[in-house]
Amino acid sequence: RIAVVFAPEAKLEDAMAAVFAASLGFGDALGALAPPEVGVHFDWPADIRVNGARCGSLRAAASTSDPQEEPDWLVIGLDIPVAPHIDEEPGANPEHTWLSEEGCIEIEPVRLIESWSRHMLVWLNRWMDDGLAPLHSDWRSRAFKMGEEVTVTIEGVPRSGTFVGLDEKAGMLLREGERTTLLPLSKMLEDA
Repeated sequence: RIAVVFAPEAKLEDAMAAVFAASLGFGDALGALAPPEVGVHFDWPADIRVNGARCGSLRAAASTSDPQEEPDWLVIGLDIPVAPHIDEEPGANPEHTWLSEEGCIEIEPVRLIESWSRHMLVWLNRWMDDGLAPLHSDWRSRAFKMGEEVTVTIEGVPRSGTFVGLDEKAGMLLREGERTTLLPLSKMLEDA
C-alpha cells in the first residue's frame, strides 16, 4: 500500500485525471517488471485486473467533494496484493488474485513502487502537457469490459448496465435500459 498527496491547481473534476495517470503508471510499471504474458486491465473507476482477475485498486480522497471547487489536497492510494493472506488458497476465488499467483513472484514491492512512481510521473507530465486525451485513449485501450454489461458501485449503490464509454472528464457512460447515465469520476472519492 502506498499513497501520493497532490496539491491540484484545478477544480476537482479536472484534478481527478490524476487517478487515470496513477492507473496507467501502474499498468506500465507492472508491464516493465512482469513476465510478458501478464496482462493488466482497468475496471472503472479504479480497480486493477491482472490476467482478468481483480488484483488491487486505487482509492482517492480530497479536501472537497464539490467537482467545481479546487481541492486543497487530493490523495490517491494504491493497494496491490503481492502475496495471499494466510487463509487464502490459490484459485479459491477466481475473481480475485495477487501478484505472486500471476507469475510476478520475483517482483519486490519496493521495485514496483519505484517503477510505479516513475511511470505515474510520465503520465502526469503528459497530462499537463497534452491534456486528458492521451490518458483517456490509453486507459480506454486497457479498459475491462467496455461495451459489455458491468456492475459498478458508486457511493455504496450498485449500478448495472452497459459500459458505453467515457466522457471528456473520464466519467463512465453507463447505459441503463433506454437511458445513458454519466457517473463522474469524482464519485469514487472516499470521505476524508
